[in-house]
Amino acid sequence: MSLIQIQRQYERIPTFQCKTGCTECCGNVPFTKEEWDQLTPEEQARPTQGLTCRFKGDSGCTIYDRRPMLCRLFGAVDDPKLTCWHGCRPEQPLTKMQGLTIMRHYLKLQRIYDPLTDDGFLSRLAKIYQHEIL
Repeated sequence: MSLIQIQRQYERIPTFQCKTGCTECCGNVPFTKEEWDQLTPEEQARPTQGLTCRFKGDSGCTIYDRRPMLCRLFGAVDDPKLTCWHGCRPEQPLTKMQGLTIMRHYLKLQRIYDPLTDDGFLSRLAKIYQHEIL
């Protein structure tokens, strides 16, 4: 999958304003190879911080404009698993089915790359939620 195809999936996700400086939803998430390659070598080399995202900064996400799909879906889907704890959300959030459809396309159209272990985290996630995602 090309970066253009990934960006087309991003465009399907409604945007909204996060709480300034909030990083409460930031955790380690997988990237596709194309998403990972958009980061600078310095960003890629940042050490992991346990379960906290390596791109969490004092003022929020340091790669916000280049964040991966899962980060973009958080808060934008009307699903308890993806709901912002502060109530931040778009005026018209995606339905759970719309979010699952986007995720299905994302999983089917590209190789998933887990920068922490490269063990196919999203592939395992897809198998767990196969009845919902695929």
